[in-house]
Amino acid sequence: MSGEADQRGMSPGMQAAIDRLNLMGTNTQEALFSGFAQLTSKAQLCQFLGIKTAKLNFLLYKLKPAHRYKTETIKKRNGDDRLLRVPVPLLKQIQRIIASELAKEYRPRQHVYGYVKGKNIAQKARIHVAQKWVARVDLKDFFPSVNFGRVLGIFRGHPFHFNDELATVLTQIVMDGNELPQGAPTSPIISNLICRSLDFELKRMAKEHRCFYTRYADDLVFSTSLKRLSPQICSPAAPDGVSIQANVGDGLRTLIARQGFTINDAKTRIFDRSSRQQVTGLTVNEKVNVSREYVRGLRAVLHAWFKFGEESAASWFFANHYKRNRPDWKSTPADFREVIRGRLAFIRFVKGADDTTYLALAKKLAKLDDGFQLGVEEQIQVNSPRLMLYTEGVTDTIHLRHALQRFKADGQYSDLNIDWADHSDRPRGEGKLWQNCLNDAKRDEFRHQTQVYVFDRDSDFAKKAEDKYGKLKHHGNNTYSLVLPIPEHRQGRAQICIEHLYVDDFLWQQDVQGRRLFAREEFEHDGNHVGNVEVMYRHPKATTLIVDTDVVGYGSLRSKPVVMSKKQFADAVELGVKPFDAPSLVGFQGVFDMLRDLTKNLTGEVKADASAFV
Repeated sequence: MSGEADQRGMSPGMQAAIDRLNLMGTNTQEALFSGFAQLTSKAQLCQFLGIKTAKLNFLLYKLKPAHRYKTETIKKRNGDDRLLRVPVPLLKQIQRIIASELAKEYRPRQHVYGYVKGKNIAQKARIHVAQKWVARVDLKDFFPSVNFGRVLGIFRGHPFHFNDELATVLTQIVMDGNELPQGAPTSPIISNLICRSLDFELKRMAKEHRCFYTRYADDLVFSTSLKRLSPQICSPAAPDGVSIQANVGDGLRTLIARQGFTINDAKTRIFDRSSRQQVTGLTVNEKVNVSREYVRGLRAVLHAWFKFGEESAASWFFANHYKRNRPDWKSTPADFREVIRGRLAFIRFVKGADDTTYLALAKKLAKLDDGFQLGVEEQIQVNSPRLMLYTEGVTDTIHLRHALQRFKADGQYSDLNIDWADHSDRPRGEGKLWQNCLNDAKRDEFRHQTQVYVFDRDSDFAKKAEDKYGKLKHHGNNTYSLVLPIPEHRQGRAQICIEHLYVDDFLWQQDVQGRRLFAREEFEHDGNHVGNVEVMYRHPKATTLIVDTDVVGYGSLRSKPVVMSKKQFADAVELGVKPFDAPSLVGFQGVFDMLRDLTKNLTGEVKADASAFV
């Protein structure tokens, strides 16, 4: 008996106690109470769970507290130990039932992503893409901070309103002494229920200071496109703002303390655009992406597999990635293949099935692992030419990428494979973009991937960047430039930028805060609005086509937000924030038609004629 107990990681006393519990048997009678929230007594709870009252009493009151849970240790990413309190099998089974019932009553707020069905880390990270500042705030001892009294209050309060007897029993079932055990099935959902008030207050604070907020368990993230994140929330510890060490603001610290939690200052970080901004392990500088180290690690394993064989590659991989966390790990070839497939699937999940990095890794794995095959669409992607697109700014990329995703979801342009250049660390603007285009064309080494530089039709660069037919212009070395074609609803305009591809009813509408973009022609030479709207433009001599800053209200609009930035507009479109959740994308078809013709020309499916390319 003791040998078997040791093998299962339990003490002999714990194993004996579980054996006694099993001998008591279970109540196989069908539960009489279909609704968890309608329970009023311990007896009804036991019937609902399908166990006898004596068995639950033994588990809660006879079995020693030390025997209800076993401690497991795993390594965190930083090398520190994470202690898990794992319930014994019977208790775990009961907790799973209760967790399922609690989840039915939980209505997660929009900004909560941890332990919520249908939400994931990529969705959370997407909220913070391309922001000037990203702050990560860690809550110290998150689960242990939730004590018996707080959980008891959950069961007593809305929406359950259990009586004291039943609320106490339920609390005893889900608690480990006076702490919420990290490792119990009920702890994630209970922590979310506990944090409902915290989430409401933090969201209100974020809105007040004009930033975004998300929470994934104990990981709080704030981001903003403003020049600085409010010091009431977080600020760089170094005066020059270079350090990623952060000073947590008094406002945020006080709010969190009032909610019964403590900030872990050692793990709190703040990043500007020059740093690698990470949210739940994903980078968000330009788009949601996996880290370079993650990709390099998988590429190295595949290379080792190809060069030294599967056994050597597996041995090296598990020694470096699993032995540190689980010294007793015994790997098999099947384990190795499943892990590698899982890592590749994660890259696919984050970067997309048409991403060039994913496809290159998938192609390598398909040659090594006879149990892994590329899908039909992926095989087409691998064998089709890919275009690398460069734009004048991040909002251009957001609009084009979102439009293509929507088109592909409707079955259009499925043969168009585009990589979006991550040029967050490069100077932006048409002048620099044009120079980069010319430099690429003049490179000594041949560009194997086709480069396409996309320009707005709002300056003299349009004449240089397109051919005499208004089509793509070839500069040599597989490098092209494209000027936005004028859509049908903009015929008669000489100049357009990316936002003009949307129709007016969509483009000029207000958001829920009453803000919107403005057109330059809406303002007189003195800055007053031509339509007698109580707004004024501070820089009336500017030549920009879209006015997204320095518009102020007066009269009834005094001190009210009236203008939204291009970035805010682009984010609202991409995230589907009402009323920007259903754009007409017909204006984008001209761009993708030109790009599709280019790819067909590159594959020889159509002949290039004088009206298409120079």
